[in-house]
Amino acid sequence: MLRFALILVSLFFILQPICSLFAQDNKESASVAQKPASEEKPISPGIKRFGNNFMIFPTEQPSNSFYIGKTKYFSKKGFILRDVIEAPEGYVYSGETENQKKTMGYFGKLEAEFTELEGGFFQLKKDSLSKLYRNYPGDKIQELLPRSNTAAGLVYNGHDRAVFFHIANGKSIETEDGKMKYLYTFKIHLTDIKTPNIKTISPQIDDFDPILKLNWLKRNVVQYILSDGQKFQINVD
Repeated sequence: MLRFALILVSLFFILQPICSLFAQDNKESASVAQKPASEEKPISPGIKRFGNNFMIFPTEQPSNSFYIGKTKYFSKKGFILRDVIEAPEGYVYSGETENQKKTMGYFGKLEAEFTELEGGFFQLKKDSLSKLYRNYPGDKIQELLPRSNTAAGLVYNGHDRAVFFHIANGKSIETEDGKMKYLYTFKIHLTDIKTPNIKTISPQIDDFDPILKLNWLKRNVVQYILSDGQKFQINVD
């Protein structure tokens, strides 16, 4: 009997640490099981990278900012920036206002006028410099004639098309009365609001005035007027 008691006491001291370990493991397992799962971290607002090391951050957020590299260049309170392109001595941007109006603007060193025209077109103008832009579907900015600094005179037909001109060339000539005058050479271009395509629709047009007057006579007929009053028509179909 004494030997049996001694055996039981020995087993108690041997098994006690093992039981303690199992108890501790079970306690920790229960603790892990009862601990609420950690909440998912919110997805960080996106970054739009494009152009020459350009970046918009955070995307689709009011008052977001335009960066070049790590340098912040522009932000507008409440405005959602969506696209930016280079322009003379600055940048043209597009996006949405707090009132959900899609629009465009200019920021930079050039003290120029940036004007909204009909049909979703915009004009950047400073003295003789003139650039035309539009907010293409998807808030992508399209410059109508990137290589020209004289794109101007845009008129919209109220439906689906717009025409404009640019000064393609020029030279000084002597008139019949012996005076020197500058003769401008124009080209007229057609664009459809549904596509990015631009088509030249006129032959060479010469005039002494740097502004060529354009207007729509019909949905598919354009008229241009020279400085001497002569009128000509172009069918754009």
